[in-house]
Amino acid sequence: MSVGPLPSQVVRQLRSWPALTFQPTAAGAVFTCGEHEIVRLTGPSTACLHLTTPVIDRLRAALCACTHLKTDEEHGWVAIPMQASVDLDLVLALVSVAIKANDHP
Repeated sequence: MSVGPLPSQVVRQLRSWPALTFQPTAAGAVFTCGEHEIVRLTGPSTACLHLTTPVIDRLRAALCACTHLKTDEEHGWVAIPMQASVDLDLVLALVSVAIKANDHP
């Protein structure tokens, strides 16, 4: 698994979440909830979260306020470059949103 220090912290924390299943990949790691991919940690410093399109639409103003967060990477997904501990906090907060969004798409 080739992830940097902040994504490694995400992996350590999310592995203890009972709703998530951890899957290491050649590019990083994936966490699933039931049948749904929720989190992809790709490369050394990026987390991609499946928030679903309806949730992204509802949260668009708040998500756009996070200037480095990208909402148009893949349908229903957001990409968060992790450069500081505040990014780690954002990822962890949005994982909870992603779990709920994918539970009732």
